Order: sequence, then C-alpha cells, then structure tokens
Amino acid sequence: MLFKYGIVLLALFSGCLARPSLEIDDTIDLSSFFDHVGPSTRIVGGSPAAVGSAPYMVALSAGDVIRNYQCGASLITPRTVLTAAHCYVVHTEAGVLSSSYRGIVGTNLWKEGGYMFAFERFVTHPDYSQNMLKNDLGLLVTAAPVPLSDLVQIMPLSFNHVDAGVQVRVTGWGLIRPEGPRSDNLLELVTSTMGGEECTAAFPSMFQSSIELCTVRDNRGTCNSDSGSPLVRTDIGGQVGVVSWSMLGCGRGGPDVYVRLSAFRRFIESNAVKEGIMSFKYGFLLIALLSGCLATPSLEAQDLSIFFEHVDTSATNRIVGGTTAEEGSAPHMVALSVGSIIRSLSCGGSLITTQTILTAAHCIEGAWGFGSLVSSYRATVGTNVWNQGGASYAIARNVTHPHYLGSTIKNDIGLLMTSTEVRMSDTVKPIPLSFGFVEGGIETRATGWGRIRAGGPISNTLLELTLTTISGEECVEKVAQASVDLNIRAPDIEPHLELCVFHSENHGMCNGDSGSALVRTDIGGQVGVVSWGFPCARGAPDMFARVSAFRDFIEEHAV
Repeated sequence: MLFKYGIVLLALFSGCLARPSLEIDDTIDLSSFFDHVGPSTRIVGGSPAAVGSAPYMVALSAGDVIRNYQCGASLITPRTVLTAAHCYVVHTEAGVLSSSYRGIVGTNLWKEGGYMFAFERFVTHPDYSQNMLKNDLGLLVTAAPVPLSDLVQIMPLSFNHVDAGVQVRVTGWGLIRPEGPRSDNLLELVTSTMGGEECTAAFPSMFQSSIELCTVRDNRGTCNSDSGSPLVRTDIGGQVGVVSWSMLGCGRGGPDVYVRLSAFRRFIESNAVKEGIMSFKYGFLLIALLSGCLATPSLEAQDLSIFFEHVDTSATNRIVGGTTAEEGSAPHMVALSVGSIIRSLSCGGSLITTQTILTAAHCIEGAWGFGSLVSSYRATVGTNVWNQGGASYAIARNVTHPHYLGSTIKNDIGLLMTSTEVRMSDTVKPIPLSFGFVEGGIETRATGWGRIRAGGPISNTLLELTLTTISGEECVEKVAQASVDLNIRAPDIEPHLELCVFHSENHGMCNGDSGSALVRTDIGGQVGVVSWGFPCARGAPDMFARVSAFRDFIEEHAV
C-alpha cells in the first residue's frame, strides 16, 4: 500500500574514500592465499550436510567433456549467483565467460543429480584486485531463471555489521586437506567470527576489517575449492560472507577470511537481476551508513554500520551499565521480535496509541523482505522479560518517514500499526509524547533490552539507565573527538533532527536498544528514539531521533 525502503538491514559506504587501499606492493602475486579453486573438494574437519539443509548452495564447474568442480556459490535471486570474483575470472577471455561454465543446484553431490544451468554474463566488483585480494566479489547472471523447489531456495542476505563471537555455518565441497582426497558430498562446518583487531594481528597489513570478515577453529576450516561459498549466521539464516582467502593453509588454526557482505550492499543491489521474484529484497538484517562527508556517496569503501547496528536478532541484548527496571515502570515499552520457531529480539519500540508503535526506521527496514514486513514480526507488551509473559501482537503495516535516509542515518523514525488494538492494563499503557524542544542538561531515562557490551552476554530482563541530554554544539564536538580517539569515521550530527545524551564511559546504549524510548524524568514524556552511537558505551554520546522534529509525521500517521 505504501512504498517502504526496507530490505533486510543496512549496508554502508564510506563516501570519503574512493576505494580501499593497502600498503602492499601490488606487483606481488598473492593469489596463493586464496587459491581455493581446485578439482578436489572438501571442507577440512567438516561433517556431511543434511540433504536440503543448504538449498541455496551452488556448485560451479567447468569442462566440455569431463566436468571439473571449481567453486561454491549461493543463489540470491532466481537469476543471480553470488560468489568470489577469483572463482570465475580465470574462466573469462575478452570479457566473456567460458561457454562450459555451469552452475548446479538442488543436490549435495555436485556431480550427481540436481539442476544444471548456464550463465549469460558476469559482473565483477569494479575495485576487485587479485594481487591485493580485495573486493573479491562477483555476480553470475543465469541464462534463464532457476526453478525453485524444496531443494532449491533463494539465500537471504544479511547486511548488518557482524562483530566477534557470532556463530556461523559454512558449506562447501573443498579439499579435506592440502592435496588431500576429495568429498563429492557437501560438507558443513559451524564456527564463530573473530574480531577485526584479532584478525588484523594475525594478518598485519593484509586484513582489512571494513571489507573482510574472519572465522577460525583449530584444525578445521575452509580449503581449496571452498572459495565463493556462503558464510551464514546460524541464528537468523542470513548470509554475511563469501569465502575468499587464508594464509596459513587449510584448517591449520589460522583465520579464514571472507568478503564482508555488509560492505557491498550497493554493488549487489545494483547488479543482481530481479527477474523471477515479485520484489527483490534480501532477507533480513540491517544497516548501512556513509561517512556523512557526502550526501550521496558513490563508492563503497568502509563498513560503518557498527554505528547504528542496534538490530540484534541473536538476542544478545542489554543496556550497558544499566540496572533492572521495576516491573510495570515502563508500561509503554514494546519488544519487537522475529522468528517463526525461535524468536529473536530485533529492537525496542514504544506504544503511543492503542494501535501504534513508535520505533526507529532502521528497525522497520531490518524486518522488511520481499516487498513487505516479514510475517513473523511481532510486538510484545506488558512484560519486562521480552521472551516470556505479556501479550504479543502481529503487525499489520508500517509507515516509515518519507525522508528516512539510512545512508546518513537521518529521519530515523517510523510507525508500526498492530493488526488489532492493544489491550490496556496496569503494565500496558501508551506513552505521552513531548514535542517541546529539549536543550542540554535535561535528565532522561532510557529503557531497553540491548547488549551489556559489544558482543557481550544477554539480559532478557528490561534494563534502564538515567542519562543527561547535551546541547547540539557539544554533541558535534564530542562526536568529532570520539571519531579521532576511536579511529572510527562517524556521520554528521544534525541537532535539529537528533538529540544527544551522555552518561559516562561504560554506560550507554548498545545493540538491541534501537527504537527504544528516551523519556524525560520530570514530566514523563517521550522525547527521543534510540538511533545510533559508537558501539558500545565507549565514552561518546548516544544519538536519538528528536521527537519534536517529527510531530507532523507522527500526528498524521498514528492510528
């Protein structure tokens, strides 16, 4: 009914840097680090994948008479296959892909069964550098739509920034060990992501955390021919990486390096072929942002989604430095969650009428896929424990601010309408909105189910924190200083749209808190909506959408 922006979470681009660069002699051939292409195939230390458990997997092969396995890949639309650029560039000549290059889907045995299809063309990331092993991403466009079935499904992409400690699954047909025997059967391996600093220490001057992602597991990992295969979050089932390279060899304890999808959303969205699906949206999770030095940056150079990646479907949630909120002390609080079988906390929100929830626009975008909100999106009220008790309501529709811009995190506000009226009680009440302009020095209260720290443990119980607002001028100065101190480029602050609060280091908002309400303690009116911040509680301000700036929008659309 209304056009919304949502696609699965956000991506982000730097806008100040033309392209990523490394202090490496680009005349040196480093292709051995990602020489995963080979006819012998199996993940090191992996186990056989159950039939149908990876219906998005694509086996890439070549050969006119005898077919040779090349790489793995994922089907992201009926006509688009996502893989590593180095998987197919060796099979191109004069800009044309070899006529024998094929994709196979619908089978765990790459050379038996399934459905084989040809490719019409390819699109390689314009900044792909084989010598520098960077921007190793490409799309293969099929000659015709791939028929979908129980064994052939589209892979949802997750564009949220992935931190350390996230459980992921990789599948592929790579070597069991260097020069070792092959497994014709699809193998899988469950592992965890590493932090950027840890991976950088392992590969000094080689690893670039803004565009790459690491995993590690002793004596287990990807190997030759696993390149191009998808790295998938086990909690939400969204692809977050593409197997790219490693330095220490197959399964020898060193990190495996993947292309970080959150850094390449624009490239994927611009070049994937939408034919065959009603509305092209990629799966689940969000967020993107640019450096703020350009209104509409044209190049992806740095993944800055960490600033407002408060959407956390892994449910690792708690305000940093907060205390347990008393039962019924925040009857306006709404827990937004997703999941048909296992529910995962997505964001917070506030009940402002019996049928309207106020939240952050990027929270709505994070639950958007294939032209609508995901059907499992729910709002839970009347409980301090988001996954126990209370009452849950389906969401009928949403209204996102027409000028919401995820690329600069501005106008980050939206409304969700429940399918039925929310029943009021002592623990369920709408929050009054305060449209007066808030200056610095005002005491406020924030509540939410966000992380206790970046990548930290969960608190299923609602937490609260008292914070003080700071003036727009002070906020601009503090954010600029934090950008320098933390070596993280941040978007511009616009005080007329954003309200800043600050407590102290180790106290503040974190992943999972987005969309939650900021309330004045003196009059009890909501004045802000959690939007973004430096993750997490690192001595810098937290930014909220300023409710007073959006009075017309809220009053026009609230039910």
